[in-house]
Amino acid sequence: MISFELSVEDLADTRFAISPLNETIFSLRVLRDPGLHALHLPWRRSALARLDPADAALLVSVVGEKLALPDFLTPRPAVFAPSFDEELAIVRRTPPHVVRHDLEAALVAEPLPEDDAAAARLRDDVCDALARL
Repeated sequence: MISFELSVEDLADTRFAISPLNETIFSLRVLRDPGLHALHLPWRRSALARLDPADAALLVSVVGEKLALPDFLTPRPAVFAPSFDEELAIVRRTPPHVVRHDLEAALVAEPLPEDDAAAARLRDDVCDALARL
């Protein structure tokens, strides 16, 4: 049995929310490694048919080697049920140094952005591709 011990601070920091962005980001694992998610193969085929190949490659590139996801792509929802666009707006405001840090922490295989401009461009390109997904 697994048990968790939470402090008062942990409980005060706990939130329950519906996040369309989190669901979308976690689905990127299915795009990267379909063998682990056979149930979702029909969705994968449909998504890949709708996506531009460059967008698909970009979205798969932000999934780490061990299927880790950069934290900046899954911000904590500010309200119980934010819209997808509201959550994307939060991601677009992520500082470039956080983008670089989170990509490195997720062990993303692609070359990491070397400066703030490249990190901001990557962040915005990913958000644009997610909006088209």
